[in-house]
Amino acid sequence: MPLDPQLFLAFLVAAWVLILTPGPDMLFVVGQTLAGGARRGWAAMFGIVTGAMVHIALAASGVAALLAASPALFEALRIAGALYLLWLGFGALRAAWRGGARLQPAAP
Repeated sequence: MPLDPQLFLAFLVAAWVLILTPGPDMLFVVGQTLAGGARRGWAAMFGIVTGAMVHIALAASGVAALLAASPALFEALRIAGALYLLWLGFGALRAAWRGGARLQPAAP
């Protein structure tokens, strides 16, 4: 079944509306802006929107249906995600133990 371009465009518009509504993402961007200045806030916003758009594009292209149809593929993705989170956590702990970079307030 081919993808209807008008339906896909409506889906993207609805996704953008959801991205722009206040929520945890907005609080994260505000926190990064207050902690590191406007450049850091823009970087946080760009990262959130990019991640959301990739997620939306994958869902719209049928990756979610593929994962639902293949329990083995879903399990592999779930394990890979857990390993990635563990890797990030250990990296954060190592940085903390070494006295890694600390958040510095933005210069006025």
